[in-house]
Amino acid sequence: MSSHERFPFFSLSTGLWAGSLLYGSAVRARQALYRHHWIRPVKLPCAVISVGNLTTGGTGKTPMTIYLAELAKRMGYRAVIISRGYKSKNNRSARLVSDGRSLLTDVCQAGDEPYLMAALQQGTPVVIGRRRVDAGKLAIGKFKPDILLLDDGYQHMQLHRDVNVLLMDARRPFGNCCLLPRGSLREPISALQRADAIVLTRSDAMHAQDCSKLLRLSANKPVFRAYHKSRIAGVVRPQTDCPDMISFGNNHSGGRDWLDKPLFAFSGLADNSRFWESIKLFGGKLAGTMAFDDHHCYSAKDAAVICKKARHSGAACLITTDKDYVRFAKGSRWPLPLIVMGVTIEFRQDMEHWRSFVEHQLKKVVRK
Repeated sequence: MSSHERFPFFSLSTGLWAGSLLYGSAVRARQALYRHHWIRPVKLPCAVISVGNLTTGGTGKTPMTIYLAELAKRMGYRAVIISRGYKSKNNRSARLVSDGRSLLTDVCQAGDEPYLMAALQQGTPVVIGRRRVDAGKLAIGKFKPDILLLDDGYQHMQLHRDVNVLLMDARRPFGNCCLLPRGSLREPISALQRADAIVLTRSDAMHAQDCSKLLRLSANKPVFRAYHKSRIAGVVRPQTDCPDMISFGNNHSGGRDWLDKPLFAFSGLADNSRFWESIKLFGGKLAGTMAFDDHHCYSAKDAAVICKKARHSGAACLITTDKDYVRFAKGSRWPLPLIVMGVTIEFRQDMEHWRSFVEHQLKKVVRK
């Protein structure tokens, strides 16, 4: 007899509701410990800027962290990116992914997102560690930065931060308004009060919502609108070894030509459908798609299945993301051309206000 037959009042939704209740109680208790100073965050001798979100899934933290690293560099500041190194091997102790000039580890040891940031952001070192305090200390000892950029750090309260940048997807700023596991919220909506600035990403999405509720709850905090801009990071020719991401540069020759042909898209992201949508908005024609779990590491078997489905769909070209690309096995070869897509962040009409905000915050918190 199933549990549902024995307990007719029990259902999956009831279980998820109870799980959210327990999760919410634990989160609020933890917040209270820090709010009342029963636990004090560690303050490092360096300015810390955190980039994070309230919901699970991609809101653009990686491209935003890269954007801020580049902006800080142009303003004359030395920055180091700090990341947990999610799904990396042996991330218990802090380690260098990049010294700003060379990649010092592989994607398995670094995790896909830190590795990608290190490959794309030359001149900015990347350090990983489950304990961001230890990673920050290593970064300060090695590089003496003006700024630590804390990737995905909104919920990481152990480390004191000087500026909290909160990213929210304009399509669903609060997800379904329910906490994990019933919904996608990592914290109650009230947690947005910790933000120094709120950035609404994907503001040009087809299904961007009316964000009047967010504006009411933001308590006069600055709210900026940002946009995901797709770009062709590189094109891998058939039956050639996939080059390192770092060597792509602006190697997008011929990529636009392939977008007119039937494409087979595959990716392992928090929300693969967003990638499919971005391809269409970029002008691509999809013949078929294949979705994997977030942070999926691709095997030779996966590649064979992808190619089989691509041929069956009539596709003339494969297309994936740069985050997926770095998770290919060394020496991977594909029988069809492979377009690698990347994403950058733009602020368009809010550009000057955003730059002024960042410049003001940096002048205020950087210790010279």
